[in-house]
Amino acid sequence: MPIDGLFIHHLVNEFKILDNGKISKINQISPTDFLFNIRSNGKNHNLFITIHTELAHMNLTNRVYDNDSNITNLTVLLRKYLENGIIKSIFQVHNDRIVCINVSKIDEIGDKIDVKLYLELMGRHSNLVLCINDKIISAYKYINPFESETRTVLPNIEYNIKISKLNPFDYSSSELKKEFINIFGSKDLSNKFNGVSNFISNYTYNNSDLFYSFINSYKPTKYEKNIYFMDIPFINENKTYYNSLSELLDDYYYEKTKTNEIRVRSNNLTHLIKSRIDKYERKLVNLTNDLNDALNSESYRIKGELLYNNLHLIPKGATSITLFNYYDNSNIDIELDPALSANKNASKYFQIYNKKKKACKIIPSQIDECKDEIEYYKLLESQIEFSNINDILGISNEINPKKTNKKSKIKITTYKANDYTIYIGKNNEQNAYLTKNLAKSSDLWFHVKDMPSSHVVLSGLVNEESIRLASMICAYFSKAKYSSSVPIIYTEIKYLKRIPNKRNCFLSYSNEKTIYIDPDIDYVNSLNLI
Repeated sequence: MPIDGLFIHHLVNEFKILDNGKISKINQISPTDFLFNIRSNGKNHNLFITIHTELAHMNLTNRVYDNDSNITNLTVLLRKYLENGIIKSIFQVHNDRIVCINVSKIDEIGDKIDVKLYLELMGRHSNLVLCINDKIISAYKYINPFESETRTVLPNIEYNIKISKLNPFDYSSSELKKEFINIFGSKDLSNKFNGVSNFISNYTYNNSDLFYSFINSYKPTKYEKNIYFMDIPFINENKTYYNSLSELLDDYYYEKTKTNEIRVRSNNLTHLIKSRIDKYERKLVNLTNDLNDALNSESYRIKGELLYNNLHLIPKGATSITLFNYYDNSNIDIELDPALSANKNASKYFQIYNKKKKACKIIPSQIDECKDEIEYYKLLESQIEFSNINDILGISNEINPKKTNKKSKIKITTYKANDYTIYIGKNNEQNAYLTKNLAKSSDLWFHVKDMPSSHVVLSGLVNEESIRLASMICAYFSKAKYSSSVPIIYTEIKYLKRIPNKRNCFLSYSNEKTIYIDPDIDYVNSLNLI
């Protein structure tokens, strides 16, 4: 069910408590999200507004948000023209998905000005338009004449929305019956009345009384995957009812925003990690080729030696010469630099020989480092798959550490039973904290054998049930999630050791045991992981 004009109509009615309220502060939460602090009728209210293309909406909220450090020019103007202003009214524009916040403000010279902020909640076309005396001052998105034949949004022009459809809330039940005479299909209804989505039209186009009842109903409802301003009886889904549409929107979009943020951040992080894996894989190929070439350095020594022994045979300016190779009793062709003397050409081959000889000692360690980096980033890539937003932020901070004196608290995903507790580390920061600080030396540590996975620690009662559950959780948080007979190794924390010259996330272990487990995804999903 969409947030259509009917939904906005009922939502705006909830904002009447903000009439005559004073806008005390405007905070920018993100480039598309804003929080208005309003003092009205002796109470503080927070009005959340977002024009995000996938999440556009507005609602009253009690949530606490962090401010964005990158303030846009629009926010500066919103603060200038709206802060300390008095809200005259918040109204919907002709039952469209447009809400206007009409504010009375005293400007710098003491004159009263009429300020309007239009919120166009239209998906990818969502916009914020700031007007004074109906002239546009600024907007989140400007629309040039060549971009749209029907509408222009530019500074110093009049804000104008052309609406030719009827407002269904202007009609009584009997008046609607007359308007329904020429309605024969769902498109006729949505084309005649503004703000009526196809969803409502499909069910009410042939019954004006039902349409009137629908649009005037009010019971904020959350369905399994959607929300609407009313309870639709014939939809047979699990439903949750709310006291207000603001509460409904706040709950629904808060979870959706987190999911969207996880998706965006994980995609960006995955792209970064894959680019680094590609970088090190290319470097590994080059290093391997360099090593193979360096292993053939003896040929450069032989050429240099032959040139030294036959300087008298090399004509000045020669580009090559064929000499007898007494090492294998054959002739050998040797390339020469015509700009160099015979002696310097021989020296050049010895320099190449010495350089490659040194490379034979250096390159193997560089190859090992390169392989370690590939293994490390592939580990991070696997961790993203089952990470929440906090886990992803931890991975992002691990790759690009931020300089800050404030240490954030590390949150470990946990499952608690009566006699034991299972801890799940889902990034390297959590894994290090889990094994070094949180776990006891006698606790059991679990990991998928020969594959990246979460580090899982079992603390408390150790029996078949707890071991199998810890193993299943370990398999669930790995790439073997959908496999069967997944080998899980486990050992006591005291038998873990850091591998020298490798990143902290790589550990060696001893005294381990192995258990084979079939991950039960539905069962793990049903666990109360906190």
